[in-house]
Amino acid sequence: MMKKSISFALRSMVVAVLVAASAVNATQTVTPYTTASGGTAISAANVAGGTTFTFFGRYELEAGSTGNESGLGLKVKYDKTKFSNVVVDQVYTKCMIASPDKQEAVPATSQVVFGWIDTSVRRTATVPNGVVGWPETADPAAPGATDGCLNPGGIVTTSAGNAPPLSLFRVQMTTEASFTSGTTNVNLASDGNYSYAGATPGFTNKQIVLTAAAAPTIVLLTGGSRKMHTGVGAQDAPIISINGGAATAAASLNNTISIEPRQAGAVPGAFTAVMTFNQAVTSFGSVTLLGCLQWNGTAAVACTTSPTFGAPVVTVGNTSEVTVPISGVTDQTRVHFRVASVNGGINADMTIGFLVGDINGNGFVQGTDVTIVKGRVASAAAVTSTNFKSDINANGFFQGSDTSAVSTRVGRQLP
Repeated sequence: MMKKSISFALRSMVVAVLVAASAVNATQTVTPYTTASGGTAISAANVAGGTTFTFFGRYELEAGSTGNESGLGLKVKYDKTKFSNVVVDQVYTKCMIASPDKQEAVPATSQVVFGWIDTSVRRTATVPNGVVGWPETADPAAPGATDGCLNPGGIVTTSAGNAPPLSLFRVQMTTEASFTSGTTNVNLASDGNYSYAGATPGFTNKQIVLTAAAAPTIVLLTGGSRKMHTGVGAQDAPIISINGGAATAAASLNNTISIEPRQAGAVPGAFTAVMTFNQAVTSFGSVTLLGCLQWNGTAAVACTTSPTFGAPVVTVGNTSEVTVPISGVTDQTRVHFRVASVNGGINADMTIGFLVGDINGNGFVQGTDVTIVKGRVASAAAVTSTNFKSDINANGFFQGSDTSAVSTRVGRQLP
């Protein structure tokens, strides 16, 4: 645990190794930035409750300064009552006296304490007593047993040299969901625990002012015709895509319901529904079936066999999408299901009609559907995102088997 007493010890150790150092005039600072490589310096930001704020602490010299410090004790101070979690990682550890020490016993005055120290002797033929220069100077190959970074024990060190500006650490702070108004500050301060090889040391403290912002409302993306659903927290339910087999083209919306006219491919009755939202999805609840109707030849009745749902997952490479596996689907059915509590807020509903061969999406399999598929086959057209519904078996080609699949189903309809 590196508390204040350790920081003072750090400073005295630094002074001890500065005996042979040449004088410089330097003012240092650790500035919060948006990226490890620099990006934009941060002095203020708007954050919504329940979101993560990230910054990188980069050591740098103030304008007009020369040389860099020999030791630094830094504190990142914050009010823990405003944050549910604070994580520190990506730490540069050259001659670090201790790992970052997160001290949150008194939440309103919480802090992470860092301590870097130049304990490297770095003796050379011309400078027998050693030189300083952390972090810029790499430790030389040791001509003697005491050269290089003197590890005080139990710490990770590197002998590499990196010239400032240099990223020293990353901080990720998740705001409490209750942080919906007001401001809170994050301060980067040395509290006097720094040392230089010069007569005029200095350190510029930095501050980030975080202002509470309204949490963005997550919604299902809408567009075109869609099935509307009622109920507290329920949203419009557009079908972005309903995929059968390996097909990935997006199904268009039609009238009040999106209809999947294809067979499921290798696994009968298996499909994947894709919900697309206006922002990244970070959490969601279970999937529940809200209703299932089937056409029995004369009327709409409750499904004798209802489909089942696999666990929803966020799409790899697109965090605004959630895919829902559906199995056990029976033809001529209308299925209404819900993914609950998306991002802790809305319930996302979707209604899908499953009717193999309904190419024009009117809820019936008719001669016009057969004509459409025959035309695709005759023209030897390629399967595209606009004509894919005629590829009934979802194998990527328009073939006679597609025409036959539609022809044998003429007269079927949705409930």
